[in-house]
Amino acid sequence: MMPTQMLEFHSLRSVLSPSAFSLNRFSLGGPMGRRWHKLKNRMSATDLKENKWSAFSCSLCSIAAKYACVMQQLIDLLRTSQRAVIFTGAGVSTLSGIPDFRGPNGLYKQFDADKIFDIDYFRRDPAYFYNHARDFIYGLERYQPSAVHTVCARLEQLGRVRGVITQNIDMLHQRAGSRVVHELHGSPAIHHCLGCARSYTFAETCQQLASSTDVPRCGTCGDVLKPDITFFGEMLPEAPFLAASQLAREADLMLVLGTSLVVHPAASLPQLTLRNSGTLAIVTAGPTPYDDQAALRFEDLSTFATAVGSTFENPASD
Repeated sequence: MMPTQMLEFHSLRSVLSPSAFSLNRFSLGGPMGRRWHKLKNRMSATDLKENKWSAFSCSLCSIAAKYACVMQQLIDLLRTSQRAVIFTGAGVSTLSGIPDFRGPNGLYKQFDADKIFDIDYFRRDPAYFYNHARDFIYGLERYQPSAVHTVCARLEQLGRVRGVITQNIDMLHQRAGSRVVHELHGSPAIHHCLGCARSYTFAETCQQLASSTDVPRCGTCGDVLKPDITFFGEMLPEAPFLAASQLAREADLMLVLGTSLVVHPAASLPQLTLRNSGTLAIVTAGPTPYDDQAALRFEDLSTFATAVGSTFENPASD
């Protein structure tokens, strides 16, 4: 697919300016920005002053044109699709300052992953989970939705997407305004007593933990409360997964944001879209098993959020 309207460039001299290399709609950052700086560092100040940069400028234009073309095609897909769905992972929340789990500085570097989310270990020693989860789960009010969360909510409000499927457990999609959110790995929004199954809200659980309680307990029977997050050794919550699978089958466009698509069974959902002749577009850092099957592939989530957000921010442009 060729773009119906290519994003315009500033003048070549402004593109080559040390202070601003930008497209008409968004500043150049992420992988494209790094490539620009690498190319620019090859040119000496004398070379630039004497205008000996024709090959360099051609390289810049080639890079920028490629990225602008991909972004415009993605915007065109969102405009023309009738049953688009968004599938998100940890990358959209790292933009909010929340560490991912498996990255170089991920949460699994800070504690034993085999213990903190293992249901058998939780039953033996729930304090291990609550002591380590106080910050990254029960301190979620410190984090705000990222620009990607906001764009997802905006696209749903405009009817451009039918809903969000997420592997995240941080509830930031809902805080950004998304209404249809299928949380594949559960959510801490509700906690249940392991004894009598009485339910407690996230706020009620946080209130117990704020009072220096090591483990929140049921006010009725005194047993331990467990968040409705899927631990290792538990099945995924059936209703969200079935709803997400249905959306994936019906989607004419699945937009994958911020996930490497390696955690199963969630990673199987894009295949449902592809098998039913839907289009797959991926925006995430690093490779995924679906890269060869994706119609569009882009790495920088921040650039995506800026470009798509500016395109759909005004009703007149929708």
